[in-house]
Amino acid sequence: MPDHPTETLSTPPTPDDVFDLIPDYPTGCLAFVRNLHPRTNKAAIKAFLSIAFTQEGDGKEVDYVDFNKGMDSCHIRLSMPNHTNRLHEYFTEHRLVQANGFDQRGRSPSHPNEKPIEVVIVSGKLEWLYWERVPTNIRQTAMVKAASTRNTTEYQHEDKKREGRKRQRKV
Repeated sequence: MPDHPTETLSTPPTPDDVFDLIPDYPTGCLAFVRNLHPRTNKAAIKAFLSIAFTQEGDGKEVDYVDFNKGMDSCHIRLSMPNHTNRLHEYFTEHRLVQANGFDQRGRSPSHPNEKPIEVVIVSGKLEWLYWERVPTNIRQTAMVKAASTRNTTEYQHEDKKREGRKRQRKV
């Protein structure tokens, strides 16, 4: 028994234990999308969801659409966690439906039976379970993409900061 209430009976973690806690997939980059048109396809879904990024995006925010034909839902892998948040925010604010399977713009629901597209951020155990079924080489590629996208975005942000701080020439 511990002598003090804050003491525990566990042993300190070893370096291997700590390494096991680091996920081998890009955390925060997974979303679940429901209420899609049942006759849609991967290309239409990717284009439709990309409207959330048309102002500031480069078209590479939606990394992969994990979709089976005939379903009205799918998982979306995004290149960065902030893209996942942006996608969720956009479709929460803009209640849109796909008018048909190839619709890439969306429209407001015209009657009560139409359910708007819903984006749910997948995290925790559900995220881990999803990535467990993805082959290791694809997980590693997703990690590299997420890391390179983060670095590129950080550098672009720093460059924009520097542009604003340039000294003006004396005339």
